[in-house]
Amino acid sequence: AEWRSSGPSDTRFAEKSARRVGVLTVKRTSATSFHVMYKPDPSLGRDGQWRIYGALLGNGLTSDVRTGENAGRTLRHEFAVLTLTSKAMDNESNGFSAVVELPAGVGSAKAPSLSAAFWVTKDGSQKPVQAVGGDL
Repeated sequence: AEWRSSGPSDTRFAEKSARRVGVLTVKRTSATSFHVMYKPDPSLGRDGQWRIYGALLGNGLTSDVRTGENAGRTLRHEFAVLTLTSKAMDNESNGFSAVVELPAGVGSAKAPSLSAAFWVTKDGSQKPVQAVGGDL
């Protein structure tokens, strides 16, 4: 699977912007390995370091609640984070790249389906600049 995003990040959690941020591409190379490439828009410059975050997400998980206000209910969970990792990206002539490993996390065997999400930040900041994701 390959995922690609070329527009500004427009998740519900990020402020929408028409500012160009570059292209983030993720290609799955094995069951747990992903090759990530980020080409920042020239307006962002090539100085500094970029950091990639990757999350393995479980979908269709359930939990039976035994106590509290939801006692006796079965709760359904989508996009629950099972594994989270980050690493500095390598500066290459055509952009920044990294290989991200997302091994099976707690609960992955119980998840009917899995997804992955990746986002890039300027090193030293937690603000996502670009994001991409999809089902595995």
